[in-house]
Amino acid sequence: MRDKLLLIDAYSIICRGFYALPLLSHDGIYTNAVLGFLNIFYKAVEEENPKYIAVAFDANKKTFRHELYKDYKGNRKSMPDELKEQIPYVKNILTASKIKIFSVDGYEADDILGTLSYKFANDKIEAIILSGDKDMLQLPTDNIKVRLIKTAKGKTDTYEYYKKDVIKELNMTPDEYIDLKAIMGDPSDNIKGLPGIGKITATNLITEYKSIENIKNNIEKITKKSVKDVFTNNYDEALFYKKLVTIKKDVPIDCNIEDLKIDNIYNSQVYTLIKQYSLKSLYKKFEKDKKNVLSNKNTSDDSENPFKDESSTKDVHINKNYKIVNNE
Repeated sequence: MRDKLLLIDAYSIICRGFYALPLLSHDGIYTNAVLGFLNIFYKAVEEENPKYIAVAFDANKKTFRHELYKDYKGNRKSMPDELKEQIPYVKNILTASKIKIFSVDGYEADDILGTLSYKFANDKIEAIILSGDKDMLQLPTDNIKVRLIKTAKGKTDTYEYYKKDVIKELNMTPDEYIDLKAIMGDPSDNIKGLPGIGKITATNLITEYKSIENIKNNIEKITKKSVKDVFTNNYDEALFYKKLVTIKKDVPIDCNIEDLKIDNIYNSQVYTLIKQYSLKSLYKKFEKDKKNVLSNKNTSDDSENPFKDESSTKDVHINKNYKIVNNE
């Protein structure tokens, strides 16, 4: 059996937890996003039993996509304060769990996950990406699985995708899905796509021709004049959108797989935080194995304070010079 590497799309899961649960608070501190994130995270850990874990956060700075396209994500509303203030609390728990947290200036969390999954997935290690973002469907291979969290009618379910599952559901490969998104656009990222080309037409074109470039090469075979004109007049734009929607797999991250190895994520420091957050539904995860929880008596002063400033968490952050540094 292969070892497993669990890769977490942090903001995607945190946001999903925030909106899935009522606005919980403890001592004036909101905790519903923390609880929602941990419910999804612990479920994945219990079901996958990973040997390695890494969590990716956006760096909260402009990325290379913003430099290419100034209106990238320009239609998004600011994160609610009730959600924003919970981000460092999630990081505190991850830090206490001794799980590596990555953010890279100039890139998004998606790019970090794409890079780490392609860097480490092989015939001995399976990479599992946990996200609520359908963009991740461009990443599955035989060695990379996406656990996609979907919520519909108040119910949250997990769907698993290897490359074969993407092909079965979408009738196209993960690589072809990139071209589909470029043609259709992505309103959530303010990417317009090609004018007048809807989902059905775009899907039919990619199913037949496999890529934007090949559509151009076979433009004379397209019988519908309006579609032919759109591609003829907007081919460069289509390639540009393709560049924007493609998840990078070559972000400069200097780490090896053993850096991501986990030990006991249900340790006493985490338990202290869970209790101080009053996340009572999680107590049983720790109390069912009191020996492990109580094995670490050296709980630091920081772990006693779950509401410390975000800057005190030990995130693995890569600055513009691409050196791994600890934010302490």
